[in-house]
Amino acid sequence: MLRIALGFLASLALNSALAHSPLAPHVHGLAKLDIAVESTALELLLSVPAQSLMGFEHAPQTTQQKAQLAQALNMLKSPATVFEAPGCTWQRAEATYAQDTEHADFAAHYQAHCTPSRISLEPFFKQVKDVHKVQVQLISTHGQEAFHLTAEQPLLELPQ
Repeated sequence: MLRIALGFLASLALNSALAHSPLAPHVHGLAKLDIAVESTALELLLSVPAQSLMGFEHAPQTTQQKAQLAQALNMLKSPATVFEAPGCTWQRAEATYAQDTEHADFAAHYQAHCTPSRISLEPFFKQVKDVHKVQVQLISTHGQEAFHLTAEQPLLELPQ
């Protein structure tokens, strides 16, 4: 069952990267994080509105805006700048940027080998001041749970 969840997260990441249809509605200041844990496999999918990372949603036009886009992608591609997950060896980290006429979003997909007891988004909240809340969906052998993380409460304790 959990392998299906891991595959589903991977599929979501691929679909968000390849989607050509209008983006789903989003809320500025709110990011979403899907987490699947099975044995020693950890998979995460993070979605963030571009407005919350760059301060704008239109196509980057100036040199500064293009640099902001590159900086946001580079940050998301580096798991250590987003998460603290003690004992994890990151095997995959990729980030994409998608835009339509009204909205722009970032999606990042991560895979790690570990059995973490906790994941902290403190590095993410320190860098991204315009995200006030992260909605978390966790799928593990203990079932499915939902959480909200904030800069004041960035730590997610994982069931063992």
